[in-house]
Amino acid sequence: MRKTYDVDKLKDEVNIMLLNSTDGSKNGREELIILIESVLMETKNYKGFHYLSVKDMEGSQNGISVGIIWDGNKATFEGTDHTRVHYF
Repeated sequence: MRKTYDVDKLKDEVNIMLLNSTDGSKNGREELIILIESVLMETKNYKGFHYLSVKDMEGSQNGISVGIIWDGNKATFEGTDHTRVHYF
C-alpha cells in the first residue's frame, strides 16, 4: 500500500522546528535542512529560503541564534547560525 504526505505540510513543520529548536540543536537543524531540501527538490517544490533575522527569532519558543544580522541596510553573517532559515 502506497502512502503519501503533503509536502507543504512537511515544509511548514520543518520551518517551525528550524525556528523553535534550541540553540544547541544545530546538528538536528542541519539534518532537517538536508531532508526538506531533498524532498522539495525531488518533488519540484523548491522555491528558495531566507535566513531568520533577530525580528524573526523574537517568535521562537526556545532559540535566540539568528541566521542573518541587519545593520541598517547591510546584511552580515558574521557570528550567525546558517541553520536558522525559513523555506518558501
